[in-house]
Amino acid sequence: MTDTKELRERLRRHEGIGAALAHDRGQTGRFVAAVMDEAASAIERLEAQRDQLARFARWAIQESAFSGHELDGGEVQEQALACMLIVRTVYAPARHGPSDVAKPGDEWFEFAEVLERKS
Repeated sequence: MTDTKELRERLRRHEGIGAALAHDRGQTGRFVAAVMDEAASAIERLEAQRDQLARFARWAIQESAFSGHELDGGEVQEQALACMLIVRTVYAPARHGPSDVAKPGDEWFEFAEVLERKS
């Protein structure tokens, strides 16, 4: 598996190629430069998501397995919110489905982008 550090280094090596193409070939070079910019942004986003997940995992392990403490749902929710793994919203039955505990307009939590299902 290629790590993000290696991908960043590869991208840096290829930036010179993109700049040369942009100078010599106009539109093709601009396209290559745009693709490389997009790749750099994707790497940054993936690194941020990895850091969010790692922060939460370290907390969960430290607070439970390493300390002999059992986590409760409130603690998990607070930490997931602090790590930006869930986002606060308001409950809307049409969007969230039926609930036995929430009424329309009540505070509600959803998974953040990093945890959304892709399938």
